[in-house]
Amino acid sequence: GQDTTLCNRVYLWTMCLIALTQFQAASFAFLFIRLFQVVWAFGPGPDQGLNKNWVTTMNLIVPGGGGALGILMGPRLVDGLGGYSTPPGVVRTLSLLFKFQLIAAFGGILGTIAVFGKVH
Repeated sequence: GQDTTLCNRVYLWTMCLIALTQFQAASFAFLFIRLFQVVWAFGPGPDQGLNKNWVTTMNLIVPGGGGALGILMGPRLVDGLGGYSTPPGVVRTLSLLFKFQLIAAFGGILGTIAVFGKVH
């Protein structure tokens, strides 16, 4: 029941780390809004960059859409690979999640290169 869930250290640590990750993601989102307004400036002056409303809207849609896609597709995908109930299922599932992380890291590198190219 609820007592055993709240006493499960793995669950509690996972919950705390997910909350910390979301907090960090929110702070990065703020920095990216500022970055896109300043780096993609089209002329002198504070209002010459990308429209703040557009940047903020995209900053809400992209993570929200990704989260919704993960909620809709994730359980079906994980269960299709065997889930976490058997050791081979765990290996297949974690392998897929690792590949997702590699794709995200590659996207981050491309984004960094794009910003660097724009600044220089």
